[in-house]
Amino acid sequence: MIEFFIIFSIFSIGAYSAPNFVSSEFSFNGVRWKTYLDEASKRIFFLNSNTGKSQWGDPRAKSLSRVQKLSTMFSLFLPFLIVALCVYLFYYIYREKIEGSMKKLKVHQKGKRPRSQ
Repeated sequence: MIEFFIIFSIFSIGAYSAPNFVSSEFSFNGVRWKTYLDEASKRIFFLNSNTGKSQWGDPRAKSLSRVQKLSTMFSLFLPFLIVALCVYLFYYIYREKIEGSMKKLKVHQKGKRPRSQ
């Protein structure tokens, strides 16, 4: 997580031309990578030394697994599910009182006459 924050802060503050970051080398999962600055876009790209292929995304950035994505999605919707369940249980427990009150309200409204102006 700290690595992500450091990489994100470097990209967000625009430190693309830092001499110690540009053209640096690192090893990740047994692959040697080099970083270069694209002068036209002022963005860093990463070159795989083994294959010679380049990419914009940092290979060290971890992608979320399917389980992590599902758990994140579930944790975002969990509060809404809890509220919906509470509302349903409240209605189920007090439905006779609620429906009785609604019937009284309808009867009371039917008995009203519109005011003459």
